[in-house]
Amino acid sequence: MKNMLLLSLVCVLLLVSTVPATPVSAGTSTCGDVSTLKGTLRFALSGRVRGTTANTVTVEILVGNRIAKKCLGEYIVLSTTDATRFLYSGGRPSAITNLSWGDPVSANGKIVSGVWVARRITEGATLLSK
Repeated sequence: MKNMLLLSLVCVLLLVSTVPATPVSAGTSTCGDVSTLKGTLRFALSGRVRGTTANTVTVEILVGNRIAKKCLGEYIVLSTTDATRFLYSGGRPSAITNLSWGDPVSANGKIVSGVWVARRITEGATLLSK
């Protein structure tokens, strides 16, 4: 009985410690300062969905290119536009409403004035790092 109680307590503590402490503003990032990077700020990343709204997708970044690597393990809010393509991993069209918490996704796009704007979000991406 004590072992079950202890195991339950440990699980609850682990769950609480993985929830972000502060919300992230739409399309912005609190991770690595990208303003010092040179060139076009195009990002490519893979991670897990941690929330959605009508025009944003919050992703926990697990792998990424040189820009997204600055944010590994952190939550990024990707802004979407009418031009953002939502796909399943096989290439079939999808929609933001089909994304659920924990879904593996890949995304690419561009950082414009500090806002991460997604050009494409693919549901069912293979996460090579985790």
